Amino acid sequence: GLNGGQIYSNASFSLPGRYSEDQYVGNVTHQFSPRQFLSLKVFTAGAKTIAIIGNLPGFTTDTQAENQNATLAYTFTFSPWLVNEAHGSFVHVSLVSRRQDPFGASDVGMKPAPDGATGKFPWLMIAQAGISAGTASAYTNNSENQTGVSDTISLTRGRNAIRMGASFIRHALPQSQDYGRNAALWTYSFTDFLLGQDAAQNGLAAIGLPYSNLIDTAAATGDFSKSYRFNDTSIFFQDDLAVRSNLTLNLVLRWDYFACPHDVYE
Repeated sequence: GLNGGQIYSNASFSLPGRYSEDQYVGNVTHQFSPRQFLSLKVFTAGAKTIAIIGNLPGFTTDTQAENQNATLAYTFTFSPWLVNEAHGSFVHVSLVSRRQDPFGASDVGMKPAPDGATGKFPWLMIAQAGISAGTASAYTNNSENQTGVSDTISLTRGRNAIRMGASFIRHALPQSQDYGRNAALWTYSFTDFLLGQDAAQNGLAAIGLPYSNLIDTAAATGDFSKSYRFNDTSIFFQDDLAVRSNLTLNLVLRWDYFACPHDVYE
């Protein structure tokens, strides 16, 4: 380097990622009588992505995204001016990511992290070379399940079109990840990474410096799972008043309650 300074470089690789998605839609309606209808609507989708993580070829993440929706609606017509609609729904969304490494820690003579049950290669960063391989988590799973019910009554009388109803939604958000369990390893240079010596081995201890060839190491243990729950409730009243043929007033009164999430594991 200039005047004996250090030389810094940066490594960057760009590899093509892969993405695929499948979607399916289904609708079924059954008429029990001129006054009664039952309909079912279903949507499901799954998408898969494979992409490089860090900037070192070979370390990728396999991500699977899913989305399922189902709605069941029952409509009953009491009279030409009075109709009731009841709905039940279920929604599931999830995002699961898994690290795909070309080799594990033991394959290159490294001791796996204490709680590294997967035996994954640690998250490696070499500062001077600008190299980053892998990531802190080998596995993550974030999802949400929503179960809802609602009912709406529609009443038409003269100039008034009145709608009133209520809804309830139950949220469940299970989450799981192994953040830090495969450990992390930081070095200054590629030579430091190859040597991996402590202060006594690299000679720095002899001159009073307690520095090894590693900048830092880190690992996490334990269970990082969470599972949150909360409810949403709403009630509304709406009146569409036709004042004139070209003027309609929309009068709405609504109350919503959003509960605070709580973890069932706590």
